[in-house]
Amino acid sequence: PSIIDEGGAPLVLQEAMARAALPVGSRKGGIPELIDDRERLMEEESPQAVFNAIRRYLNTSAENRQKQALRAVKRIKQTFDISRLNSRLLEICGEYLA
Repeated sequence: PSIIDEGGAPLVLQEAMARAALPVGSRKGGIPELIDDRERLMEEESPQAVFNAIRRYLNTSAENRQKQALRAVKRIKQTFDISRLNSRLLEICGEYLA
């Protein structure tokens, strides 16, 4: 599980998703944008909320969990592809140098 008070999404969530491990997170910062399954988002930040989110996840079918995991891997690969990110950075730098 991950809880964050400032903006952004914790790197550990991205790393987990890249390995097809589906994290549980709070509704703060950029976590809801990263975790697209609302069942794995916690309404509150407590041990009971973590337990409930994990239980909801485990109560979904294995087929659905597999689909979610594959979708998470694909999303991370597309969103955080280093080659694409580097190309975009060079574009931005080029705009300021011109």
